[in-house]
Amino acid sequence: MDFLDLDADARVQSTNDDALSSKWSAVQAGYFDDPYIKYMIKDKIKVKKPPIINRGTYIRTMVIDKFINSFLEFVNPLEKKQIISFGAGLDTRYFNIMSALGKTTNFIFHELDFSAVTQRKVSIISKTQVLLDIIKSSCDTPDDLEINLHDGTILSPSYCIHPIDLRTLTSIPLPSKIDSNLPTLILSECCLVYLEPQEADQLMQWSVNTFSSKGLGIVIYEPIKNFDLFGKMMVKNLASRGISFKTLDKYSTIEKQCDRLSNLGFTNYQNAVTIKQIYDEWLDYYDKMRISKVELLDEIEEWDLLASHYCVVWGWKDEHENNYFNEWGKF
Repeated sequence: MDFLDLDADARVQSTNDDALSSKWSAVQAGYFDDPYIKYMIKDKIKVKKPPIINRGTYIRTMVIDKFINSFLEFVNPLEKKQIISFGAGLDTRYFNIMSALGKTTNFIFHELDFSAVTQRKVSIISKTQVLLDIIKSSCDTPDDLEINLHDGTILSPSYCIHPIDLRTLTSIPLPSKIDSNLPTLILSECCLVYLEPQEADQLMQWSVNTFSSKGLGIVIYEPIKNFDLFGKMMVKNLASRGISFKTLDKYSTIEKQCDRLSNLGFTNYQNAVTIKQIYDEWLDYYDKMRISKVELLDEIEEWDLLASHYCVVWGWKDEHENNYFNEWGKF
């Protein structure tokens, strides 16, 4: 891949705004609460996505939160741990975690993304006192928080933003404050899928080699099934915007996604389910009733199609059997 293909990179970066507007729409509709996302939305404009998009966004957010909360709960509270989010964009997950759990979480949240994205996010945070106060709550002194608007970086005891092209991560020193000796959870929400297959594989293998001594878990959300009519239409629609899911041919089913984890080093456990399976089997009766009252969803067949073309994949590598991720095996 030509790292200087700026137009292609910009098109991938534009998907961050798609994800942000989808989350904003779901929050406005009442699927879940996120008091911090409004600060990332320019002019706080009202966005209304179709009900099937809102429902999918809710389930995606809910299930990833489930994995994160389990990780934070089952690592010894006295032991520091870290979350590394690939292609985090303008996501507000860190602020929601800190708001709910505070300093007792004893963790550090790292976000890695293109500099154009991190500069935008750091600029927003630097002008938003509510967000700054949350970051400062983990700081013992003012010097513990470093903000560089030009570079698009934040360094603090609990939150760091790193302007990094993920295609280069395997060949550079570890970014500041990322610690290879901490229990680690890696998140990829529709991120690895935009890399060339070899690049995505190398990044996952690098992650295992770098972090697995203390326990490494990974949660991936991305599309599958580009081989049927709906999947082909999904790919064609993205192609019309100059965007492609580059790993989709190689990892087009949940079985291939599980094999991917096993082959790339996440050897303790691998699993994958579609968003449809999560809705059908993981949500209890009361949650289904609640979201059915949030919005009327008439397009049941369309929902089933869309939800069966996205999946959540998870697994872990734990060389010393610390059991930090064993609870994930019960999901």
